[in-house]
Formats: sequence, structure tokens, C-alpha cells
Amino acid sequence: MSFKKTFFKNVLVTGGYNYLSQLIVFLSSFITARLLLPENYGLVGLITVFTNFISVFADSGISLAVIKSDYSRSYHKGMDGLALYIGLALFALTSLLAWPIASFYDNHALILPAIVLSLTFVTRSMSIVRGALLSKSLNFNDIGKITLINTIISIILTIILAYLGAEHWAIIIPQIITSVISIVYYEHKTNLGYGL
Repeated sequence: MSFKKTFFKNVLVTGGYNYLSQLIVFLSSFITARLLLPENYGLVGLITVFTNFISVFADSGISLAVIKSDYSRSYHKGMDGLALYIGLALFALTSLLAWPIASFYDNHALILPAIVLSLTFVTRSMSIVRGALLSKSLNFNDIGKITLINTIISIILTIILAYLGAEHWAIIIPQIITSVISIVYYEHKTNLGYGL
């Protein structure tokens, strides 16, 4: 297949999955907005102000280094280990900052959710190299599929947990579960292994 055909096919596949995911999120927001209180969104929003800033350091150029490299599997495993160490460090940093963040907002109910939400630094770090390997091999179909699958699972879990009265946990728990699903799916596609 020519470069132009491959390029346009990948753009259509990636865009199709992303637009479909966004449409599903938009439509489901009418349901979750009825089940969750503004306070639930607000509490998670206060945490994500800090976790989103810290997440800037999560990739640290690792995915680009994998995509651009022509090195062997041992290089990819080394980069995977580095990504995991960075994820663990960011988890530890966010956990240590949970109490000062809660004190800043004068809301100590933020401490445990902040620590639990920071687990996503560890789980998402394990997907960085695997996702980069899929991107390098132009396997955008699988990347799009896992985005759509995670969107659907996240919405279903959020609705169920919100219906059961889990409050802000209905937003936090699906994020952790979907990041674990991404690890399993990417590992199945790349067979990179988990050894450091």
C-alpha cells in the first residue's frame, strides 16, 4: 500500500475511534450528571489540577525515544523500566503532596482520593513504551480500539458506581481500571514482557 493510502487510512481509523469515543462520552454525560453531584466532580477536579500538572513529567520523551529508535527489544525493555520508575516516583511525589494539597484547600477528604488517583501514574507508565511500539508499527487500529473499549468500560463503571452511591469514587476507580486494561491489551499486542 502506498504511503498516501496508509496515511489516510490511519487518519480515518484514529479519527473515527476518537470521534466515536468523544460522542459516547458526551451522550453519557447526561446520565452521569444526573447521578453525580457537582461536589463529586469538584473534589476530583481539585485533585486533577495537581495530577495533570505532574503528569506532564510522566512520559518524559520516552515514547518519542522508542518511536524514533532503531534499537532492539532490550532497549525497549530498558525504556519500559525507566518509564515504570518515573511512574513510581510520580506516585510517591503525589502521595507525599496529598496532605499539603488537602491543607491548601482546607479539605482533608482529598487525601485518600489523591493517593488512589495517583496510582494511575504507575499503571499508565506501563503503557507508554507498549503504546509507542504500536504507534511505531503504525498499528493505529489497535490504539483506537483500546481507546473506545476503555471509554465504554469507564462510562459503564461510572454509571454503576454513581448509581450505587460511590460519589467521587465513581470517577476515580474507572480511571485506574481502564489504565490496567490498557496495560493488558498493549502487552498482548506487543509481547514486551514485564521484567525490569
